[in-house]
Amino acid sequence: MKKILMLILATSLISFISAEDLIPPPSIITNKSIINISYQLEKELGEIKQIELWVTDNGGDTWSLAKFDQDLISPVSYTPPKDGLYGFIILQLNEVREKPEEPAKGTQPQWLYTIDRKSPEMTLDYEKNLLFKAFAEVPLKWSLSDTHLGDRPIRQIFSWQ
Repeated sequence: MKKILMLILATSLISFISAEDLIPPPSIITNKSIINISYQLEKELGEIKQIELWVTDNGGDTWSLAKFDQDLISPVSYTPPKDGLYGFIILQLNEVREKPEEPAKGTQPQWLYTIDRKSPEMTLDYEKNLLFKAFAEVPLKWSLSDTHLGDRPIRQIFSWQ
């Protein structure tokens, strides 16, 4: 009896939680100064009169209205004031429907962008006064540090000229 009751309770809880509430969107890492967020107008809402772009820079604790996209043409652009993680929500407004509920504390963003405009720091370590011979090995050591290194962050290019 207990197992059946627990199963019924668990299934009812699952129906109140959607997948959007559980899984945050993937973060897009960029070094751009302007972010362009694409959207599609929701045709079932009727004629859309205004698009609002909401932003959070503290994990959804607070949200602020970043801008209006009054031309209703995707994408809407945003210029982040500093590097960091930003979450975005787009609200679509029409004349008939009441204004959608503004994002509140804990609201999951529709898009996440990590802004990282700082270049990686590289240190090259080599022997000074080393004589190089043609077709010989050249011992090079380097270290690279950055918050968001890619999978293959180093590319070696050599020239004999």
